[in-house]
Amino acid sequence: MAADSRDLVERGLELKKAGNELITAIGGRPIHPVNVRVGGFYRVPSRRELAPAAERLRRARDHALATVAWVAGFDFPDVEHDYRFLALRHPGEYGILSGTVVTGDGHGPVSGFEVARWPDHVTEEQVPHSTALHARLDGETGYLTGPLARYALNSARLSPLAREAAAAAGLGPVCRNPYRGIVVRAVEIVHACDEALRLLGGYAEPERPCVPVEPRPGVGHGASEAPRGTLYHRYRLDEGGLVAEADIVPPPRRTRRASRRTCATCWRRASPCRRTNWPSCARRVARLLRGTLPPSVAVVESSGDPAALVEVWSGAALAIVVDAVSSGAPPGTVHRPVRSLPRAAWRCAGSHSLGLADAVELGLALGRLPGELVVAGIEGGDFTPGAPMTRPVLAAARRTADELRERLSRERPGGPRT
Repeated sequence: MAADSRDLVERGLELKKAGNELITAIGGRPIHPVNVRVGGFYRVPSRRELAPAAERLRRARDHALATVAWVAGFDFPDVEHDYRFLALRHPGEYGILSGTVVTGDGHGPVSGFEVARWPDHVTEEQVPHSTALHARLDGETGYLTGPLARYALNSARLSPLAREAAAAAGLGPVCRNPYRGIVVRAVEIVHACDEALRLLGGYAEPERPCVPVEPRPGVGHGASEAPRGTLYHRYRLDEGGLVAEADIVPPPRRTRRASRRTCATCWRRASPCRRTNWPSCARRVARLLRGTLPPSVAVVESSGDPAALVEVWSGAALAIVVDAVSSGAPPGTVHRPVRSLPRAAWRCAGSHSLGLADAVELGLALGRLPGELVVAGIEGGDFTPGAPMTRPVLAAARRTADELRERLSRERPGGPRT
């Protein structure tokens, strides 16, 4: 698609970058944020730090409006269903992070219940012919969560601009065509940009980033709207404030991603406030190089997201990318060149991200590769979250940093280098 419709892909990348920058400013990194803690945040950004995000969000809002118009022009099958919708409803906003669980057909009255009563209304059962759990709402099968449900039950709470975009796209107060869910998603992006700008406009840096929380036993229930629908979770804490039991019901009714006594925190017995921050081998190389190179060389730490990588190396005469690799070779092995490595060897930043190979392909399709691209892969040892680097990997990181420092220090200027 990048080769055939470059302008559309560039627009999508700009939308993604706007979201990534905002999450990074608040959460510490764009994928699986690390800045959130019990009681608040480890640190909060200043208004000055958020100013670039606001400017990019304004441009993103324009891209979002253009996206609504684009997807509204797709050819959709003429299909509609009589759904029983389920979504969160908040009295003062488009329900995403909190609210009451409401159900209805989108036209008549709705019924609702508090999140803590979810187990009384939604039950799951195993059936002989499937490994997936089947859910029932108040004893009946067949209900829908996700963008169509959110829109049908909350469209009046969208921002004025998002409501205008929905009307221009031909959406009424309720959409029952599952194929047109992509139009509703695009409208929600317009609303998200509007809501983010509203929050940034009224943002005042608090006196402290978090409030003290005393560990105590108890049971807590929560629900939020993931893109695919309503996510419910319940936790039981013991006397020390540790998670002793967790039940998570994700939006797709096909699976349950965590259930009684399968929470990782339960097994590790780690404090909810504890945060580990062991740098990866690639990040260690970057930190060893920072401050030791000529001014023409920029050292950038990236999550590995393809859009971010393409943005960083665009226009560079030379880009050297160091990444972790898992190919089965001994830990600490430095792969250079890396053409023989399988695509699966490159470690992605998370389940919601692509890898370095995808970034190279994307940059090639968009014509946004650097003048010269050099890739070094360091074979990792233990990829368990929070695990320290092994001695061979640490030695490889130091050796790689020394080699790169020597090369970059003797290269003649020929444009920016990354």
